[in-house]
Amino acid sequence: MKKTLWIAPAFLLLVPAAAIALDYGDVSDQYSDAPFSAEEAAGISLLTNVGAVEGNPDGTFAPDAPLNRAAFLKIALKSLPEDRQLPTDDAPRRCFADVPSDAWFRPFVCAAKKADIVQGYPDHFFHPERNVTYAEAVKILVGLYGYDLSAAKGAEWYVPYVSAAQSHDVLLPDDTAQYADPLARGQMARLAAAFLAESQDELEQYRLAEEGSGTALSDQSGDSSASGTTPAQASSSASSYHRLDLPPHSHIIMLGERTPPLAQIPYTATDEAQRLRAVKVNLNQAGDGIDALLLLDGSGVEIGPLTMKTYDLNHKTWEATFDASGAYVLPHDQRKAFTIEITHKLPAFGGKTEVMERVTKIYLTWEGVVSGRTFIYPDQSDTRSYPKHQTGLARLTAIRSVLKPTDAIVPGDGRLLGAFLFSGKALPEASLQIRGLGFSVAKTESVSVSNWQLGAVGLHDRLPCSIDTDAKIVSCQLIPPEWGAVTGTGKILQLYGDLSIDERANNPSLQVSLSSPGSLSKHGAVWWSDGFADFQWLDLPSPLAKGPLLK
Repeated sequence: MKKTLWIAPAFLLLVPAAAIALDYGDVSDQYSDAPFSAEEAAGISLLTNVGAVEGNPDGTFAPDAPLNRAAFLKIALKSLPEDRQLPTDDAPRRCFADVPSDAWFRPFVCAAKKADIVQGYPDHFFHPERNVTYAEAVKILVGLYGYDLSAAKGAEWYVPYVSAAQSHDVLLPDDTAQYADPLARGQMARLAAAFLAESQDELEQYRLAEEGSGTALSDQSGDSSASGTTPAQASSSASSYHRLDLPPHSHIIMLGERTPPLAQIPYTATDEAQRLRAVKVNLNQAGDGIDALLLLDGSGVEIGPLTMKTYDLNHKTWEATFDASGAYVLPHDQRKAFTIEITHKLPAFGGKTEVMERVTKIYLTWEGVVSGRTFIYPDQSDTRSYPKHQTGLARLTAIRSVLKPTDAIVPGDGRLLGAFLFSGKALPEASLQIRGLGFSVAKTESVSVSNWQLGAVGLHDRLPCSIDTDAKIVSCQLIPPEWGAVTGTGKILQLYGDLSIDERANNPSLQVSLSSPGSLSKHGAVWWSDGFADFQWLDLPSPLAKGPLLK
């Protein structure tokens, strides 16, 4: 196993000023017809928080009601992130014969027409009054977010757009909606919210919120309600490694442990009840480091193990066949999302750290219970993409503040501005180390902080940190091993600074936080190592931890 050299990157390039985390706080109870399902509440709340929806004049949201094409287009445009906004002020006065120049929806429709997002019907009308269908909504959102259209072909016009959305994992998960059906307002909120979250590389956080656990997990990894909490006390209440439900998301996979679902494939037994006769799974990497690969149904019921096939010299193919007498039976018209879970070998038996692993294909072979017909799903034109994962010998399981959520802001030198407990686990041959931190700073203009320093409980020295005032990021790099080692009781790191306040100021405030967990494609606020490889993202919800609000 190779030992890699860790070089601290410039944090200023990793967390740009525009990278602001979305607000997943549940505000759905402001609508008079709440409560809604957890999935609907997550989508409605996110769109409400970004100002894209306000509800109906009677105070309801009406998640089961359809919405017309004009209303959907307005919401879709208002939910776009800042870098994708379409200018509506200079939209043409006329763009379709049935879009009056004084209509409330004219700026949105005409801006979308000008950007070639909508083209109208064959009769050259837009038909703003018609209910928007699932397929139409997907097409509009795919265009607004600039997804590449694949070469997917099919009998229906919407196939390329659905394939593009599917590759980004933003379609309605496990939903029974048909593409030709009108889209309900609750479904619309879920769909538009997923596109928005994915564009900010926060789809994992949004899916957590859909499960009803996103807000709770964020709170657990944020403020502590007790002052002076000991590492053992805080660790006992910190969130453990969270086995995500469907749909799967990127994970840091600790060797020797069984993973959460790493990939899923939905299937509906159309025509008749069907029994599962065979499954084949293709991986992007050789599976020599895998101890077991399992197929489960969407309820977590284990269907059976797969075996690596010797005919594949690259060791990327795993298969299983099932006798008809004992095969898994899916009732007629029932839908299930079948999943793949893996247990990786320990290092002594061939498991390796820092491996990028992904399921590339899953094929299911079914047999009709009555007819005996063979059904193979999906076909070769399927373009779905499954999330990537990364193996490691250690893992950070929680980060939380150990100070009071709010406190008085007091000027002076060397003030304690934040203290965070890092909890994790590591294999015996590994060492979990914090290597660098990037704190987000939120403050009023009347507050000034200089001489930022990092401290550690039990150590007297402090490490100087740098500040990018434009990005509002305090970067503490090259943290020494004796400072950053995370043991069984955790590690508390503290942030200090010289604080001054303009005497003429009203309501000064300051808060430092560890915000972004990052992803496989985006660096986060914490850089860490398992002793053999280095990681710059975490499998934890956003924000990672909020420091005390000083005011």
